[in-house]
Amino acid sequence: MLLPELKKIKMQLEEGKNNIDFDKEQLLAELNELDKIEELLQESVGLSKAVCPTCGRRL
Repeated sequence: MLLPELKKIKMQLEEGKNNIDFDKEQLLAELNELDKIEELLQESVGLSKAVCPTCGRRL
């Protein structure tokens, strides 16, 4: 699910518009939110040290 400003830009690009209309401050805020999510996901994945005794895959 995209945040509102990113969704608006995506729709304009899909419609083939040449002049993309967006709120710079809102877009920056949304990109910062996405950046936080990525860091959180990487940290969460990195925390798990448990592995499957059969195949060695992380749990």
